Amino acid sequence: MTNRITDNDLLGYYVQVAKALGEMFAPVLESVVHDLRKPSHSIIAIYNGHITGRKIGDGTSDLGYKRIKGELPD
Repeated sequence: MTNRITDNDLLGYYVQVAKALGEMFAPVLESVVHDLRKPSHSIIAIYNGHITGRKIGDGTSDLGYKRIKGELPD
C-alpha cells in the first residue's frame, strides 16, 4: 500500500507556508495561495490581504490565467 499525496494535501502544505511567510513579514508582504482548478474563485488562503484588498474566494490574476493557458514557462 502506497501513501498518496492528494492535491488538497499539497495545498494544505502551501497554506501553512503562506501563513508562516505572512506572519514573518507582516505587514509588508502579502502571501496568497491559489487553487487554479477554480480560476474565478482561486484564492483559498491569503495573509496580509490589506496590501491589495484581495480576499479568500477572489479570482486569479492575469498571471494565473497565463499559467493555466500554458503561456508561462514551468
